[in-house]
Amino acid sequence: MTEIRRNKGAAIPIIFIFALFIVVFYYFSHYTGLKLFILGLLSSPLFIIAYLLLSYKGPKKSRLYGLENLTAKLPAIKKAKGHVPFKYKLMWTAVVVLIYFALTNIYIYGLNTSKTVDVFASFRAIFAGASGSLMDLGIGPIVTASIVMQLFAGA
Repeated sequence: MTEIRRNKGAAIPIIFIFALFIVVFYYFSHYTGLKLFILGLLSSPLFIIAYLLLSYKGPKKSRLYGLENLTAKLPAIKKAKGHVPFKYKLMWTAVVVLIYFALTNIYIYGLNTSKTVDVFASFRAIFAGASGSLMDLGIGPIVTASIVMQLFAGA
């Protein structure tokens, strides 16, 4: 991989904004010592990514190419080496569906199912599970958001 050209001067404003961010948290939230250190550790990746984006000075116009070294280290799905048979795909689809249906009928430990009110009872055919199940809280919000977004988009 080739070396990405960077504008080193972009680091100064980002370090200044990072320091200002920490000072603002210290002043308004009264964080001290360890809490402030943990805040700095947790928020530093955001500023590192900002540096990678803002310091890019390469031939391509998009600043997203500044993240190329970072994205190369992230895991990715590799293309299949050969043809994947339909029976194999169908088998894995069936396994995933069975796991999904099993997890939609396992309630969260400690949840009193007799006293809970199911607000989405009319949507249980779509969600394919009981209220308060493991998958209801796992994938339910994602499915609900997807349905709502598609309705808003007019699909």
